[in-house]
Amino acid sequence: MTALDIRQKINHQVQIMPDDNFVLLLMLNYAKQLSDDDNGYSALTGNALRLWNRTKILSKLYKGWDGADADPIESKTIANMQNILKKGAEKDFSGWVLFPDDNGTLLLQSQNKNASVSLGNNYFSYVFHNHDDIISGENVKFSVSHFLNVLKSINKDGE
Repeated sequence: MTALDIRQKINHQVQIMPDDNFVLLLMLNYAKQLSDDDNGYSALTGNALRLWNRTKILSKLYKGWDGADADPIESKTIANMQNILKKGAEKDFSGWVLFPDDNGTLLLQSQNKNASVSLGNNYFSYVFHNHDDIISGENVKFSVSHFLNVLKSINKDGE
């Protein structure tokens, strides 16, 4: 259970909380889980939280979500994106929008740069303009750090 999930449970319980000891114990248990969270990342905010919520929505797409025969987003791809969001800095995700792709992958597109990154289960691909050059990588072996380095490189271009 992530810190975000625990916070949502706390918010829900506060809204429906009757005045009894069981609910108080339940709330204290959730608060303890939050304080014991040892995932090595702080709670998501801003752009990272926006993209996290988007992954939750996209994870529920079903076969044929596009009206044709698009595949649902692979659960490993969703997990990859969530791991990226947990480890990245808030500024890494500024100006990025997340879309589903009909082959079960995710597509990040920059609103500020001429750039996109496609994320799958084990690989990712990217393309962006760097002044007069086009920089790209196809079927790059996925790792959170490598993916974040690509995002940072794209974000840095033109600053």
